[in-house]
Amino acid sequence: MLENWKEFHAEIEKLSLSELEMMIKDLYKVFPKKSTPNYDKLKTCLHHRKNLINNNFKFTPEAVKHIVRFNTMLMEARAKVLSRSNLLYQQMLLLKQQGDDFLDEFEVEGFVTINFRDEGTVEILDEDENNGLSDYVAMSDVLDLTQSESLSALSGFSFRSDDVAYLHEYNEKFGFIDSTLNVNWSFELPDAPELSGIEYFGYNFHYLHCDSDYSFSDIIRIKDVRSEVKVTHTHLGYSVNPTD
Repeated sequence: MLENWKEFHAEIEKLSLSELEMMIKDLYKVFPKKSTPNYDKLKTCLHHRKNLINNNFKFTPEAVKHIVRFNTMLMEARAKVLSRSNLLYQQMLLLKQQGDDFLDEFEVEGFVTINFRDEGTVEILDEDENNGLSDYVAMSDVLDLTQSESLSALSGFSFRSDDVAYLHEYNEKFGFIDSTLNVNWSFELPDAPELSGIEYFGYNFHYLHCDSDYSFSDIIRIKDVRSEVKVTHTHLGYSVNPTD
């Protein structure tokens, strides 16, 4: 098995970007069958595609502009989700303290997700750093269905009624605080002088770049970010022994 994987890696190393994407499309056709070998091959090809694009990526002014745009979108979305999560958490806490006869527990969950899955969600740029060799629309569909586990970490926040303050950074005035803001997440990004003018990279951009198979070429073409907050009300029914 190991020898076969060595041969497969050697095979894809020889492919051009367009040839690699043709293999990805072929493997994707059988992806819903959840064949483990094909799934592993598909993930391997996607990871190799990301590295192939990123290793040759040119940080032109146009590309940097869209990196700044997307980084800002993600940070603003994360801030909005936290603000609304805090508001709803306080409302739910008050409702519970008032003795609501349904509310035994509650959970407030905040999500930030990207929408990059078809022609309507792929940004059309004035320049193509891959000279037409990448089918961004087709790859957006593949990435949308194969990266769900990776993108779950973009969700952001989850606060439960039984959480105590030490589980999260908490401020009496502002509520729960986003601890990721204590770090500039620019580490593991390329040491490119063109990026030096970007003062701060948010956690979500870092995670998408480092822990998913989205290449820089995909990232700068994402134009939609979705923010969502869900509140779950829970009532606990207890079994009572009947009296004689």
